[in-house]
Amino acid sequence: MVENKLERERAQKTELDGALSERNAELREVQKEASRLEKELKLSAGQLNSREKELERAQSKLAEAVQASAERDETIRELKAQWKEAQAQRKEERDTLKPQAAKQLPKPAQNPDDLEAIDGIGPVFAKKMRRMGISTFGQVASLSSAEIDQLAARLGITSARIRSEGWVSAAKQMQRAR
Repeated sequence: MVENKLERERAQKTELDGALSERNAELREVQKEASRLEKELKLSAGQLNSREKELERAQSKLAEAVQASAERDETIRELKAQWKEAQAQRKEERDTLKPQAAKQLPKPAQNPDDLEAIDGIGPVFAKKMRRMGISTFGQVASLSSAEIDQLAARLGITSARIRSEGWVSAAKQMQRAR
């Protein structure tokens, strides 16, 4: 009986040892899987951190772009306002000078010159000048400072342009060359 009981106890121990061995093998597999998942989690956390930094950089760039856009829009608004103001001022100057310019500009000449030979005077300006009664080098050469201002206003340009392009001096040279 004791032998039977001992035999049963040994059989039960062998069975329990087998079950324990199986459980230990399962535990090792679970530990391996947990280790793998832990590594994957660390890798994902690193990637998440990297993505968050990229997101912060992108948000910073976006904020800078929005600020630059706002500044550009403000500059555009200011320039448009300046342009409108300049246009209004030029119109006012033209309206003020038109009656005076019509009286003070010279009368048309009998034998017109090719005003387009003067640098800065193209076909459009030459035609407008002929309509105003300026059609010879002599007339351009004899323009006074006030007449240059009036001519510029009627042509829709600045008198500084006429002076910097040297219309009067070029007309004097061409008149002498004849």
